[in-house]
Amino acid sequence: MVLPVSVGRTSSVVNAGILSNKGWELSARVELLKKTDWLWEVGGNLTTVKNNLDKVYYKKEPTVSNLTPQNVENYAMRSWFGYKYDHIDPNNGHMMVKAQRLDAAGNINGEEIIDLSKISSADLQSKYRTYYLGQQDPKLYGGFNTRLRYKSMTFSTNFVFADGNMIKGFQDRREGPSGMTDDVTAGRTNRLKEQQYRWRQYGDVTDIPYYSPTASNYVNYLIDRDVESGMYIKCTEIGVNWRANPAVLKKLIKQLQIGVFANNLFTISPYSGSDPETQMAFGYPTTPSYSFSLNIGF
Repeated sequence: MVLPVSVGRTSSVVNAGILSNKGWELSARVELLKKTDWLWEVGGNLTTVKNNLDKVYYKKEPTVSNLTPQNVENYAMRSWFGYKYDHIDPNNGHMMVKAQRLDAAGNINGEEIIDLSKISSADLQSKYRTYYLGQQDPKLYGGFNTRLRYKSMTFSTNFVFADGNMIKGFQDRREGPSGMTDDVTAGRTNRLKEQQYRWRQYGDVTDIPYYSPTASNYVNYLIDRDVESGMYIKCTEIGVNWRANPAVLKKLIKQLQIGVFANNLFTISPYSGSDPETQMAFGYPTTPSYSFSLNIGF
C-alpha cells in the first residue's frame, strides 16, 4: 500500500488479498486377506489442492525475474516467474535466454532472445516480462501403507508422496557453501562435475556458461533450468514386530513384544537437491533412523 510521506513512511504491507482454494480428499482402507493366521491390510489417502490468488497487489507477471516465489493475481500462491534458457553463446560463453517482449503500451508482443550477462536491469524492467514457471507448493499429495500379519509376526510400511510443484534446484554459484559468489570463490569448494563441460574458448558448444572472476549477472535471475520437479515418494517407516503368545509365557510375564523399525529409509525423486520434501537445494536432509523396541508387561 502506497502512503503519503507525511505519515512517516512511503509504503506499508497489508493483508488485503483474496485467495480461493479448491480440491478434494480421498482415503480408504481395505482388508485384502483375512484368515485365522493371516491379515493383510492396505490403506491410503490422496489430496488435491488448487489455490488461486483472485485479488492481490501484483496484477501481471513480473518484468524482472526473482529468485523467490511471487504472489501474482490469477496464479497460485508462491509461483515462480523467470526466463527460459535458450543456449550458450559459442562466441563468448554468455547465457542466452528467452523473455516476453513488451510493446510501447506495456503489452506482451512475442518473445526475444536476450543476453543475461550484458543486459541491464533497466532494460529488463521496461522492455520484457517473465514467464510463469510453476508453483512451489504441491498440487497433489498423500500417502499409502500396508500391514501384513502372520500369527504373531507383523510387517508394516508407510509411504508419503507429493507432485505438481516446482522447487529451486542446486546451483553451485548460488546455493553452494560460499553463497552467491563468483567462480573463483566457488572454485575453493567442490563444484558440480558438469562444470568440466563449461564454455572455455571461442566456438565451444555447451550448456554451461563461462567462468567469471566476478559474480555473473545471470545468477541474480531465475530461469527455467533453476527450478525442478518436486515430485517424490518417501518411505517414512518400515517395521517388523513380534508378539509372544500369552499361553507360552505362562505366569512369568503377561506380555512380551519386540520390534525393529527404520524411518525415512529412502526417497525416490528426480530432484537433484538435498531433499524435495523440505525443498532445500543445499542443506541437511531428513536422515534415516533406526530403532529397537522391547515391551514387557508383568
